[in-house]
Amino acid sequence: MFEETVHDGQFLIKSTLGHFSRKQVIVAAELNLLSGSVVAIDGGDGNLVKLFDNSVSAVNSVAGILFNNVSTTVATGTGVDTKAVIVEMGVGSHIVNGDLLIWKTGVDAGEQATALATMKAAGIHLANV
Repeated sequence: MFEETVHDGQFLIKSTLGHFSRKQVIVAAELNLLSGSVVAIDGGDGNLVKLFDNSVSAVNSVAGILFNNVSTTVATGTGVDTKAVIVEMGVGSHIVNGDLLIWKTGVDAGEQATALATMKAAGIHLANV
């Protein structure tokens, strides 16, 4: 049986025309993230993108949603910081498929709801949630 992988930007249903909401970022080493991952920017760690986690103060504020799949692990098994793109909050208006958002393990339904409300206020609206 063939199982299709997650495609870049698959979560994105619609964006407002005329607004450039994509932002180039650097994903922290040792992370392998899929398109649709809800991310934060850790200002204390060189502005590296990491998974949103409400219980960790450095990454408890959603920055956006990862647009592309990213693997920061190289053939040697070590990680390197890697360029990626996020759909940035607060720039334009977007409709995303909430079923395709990816959350860090341990972020509970209440924390997700709070993050989703923040995202909505910043122009990222959800469908299928």
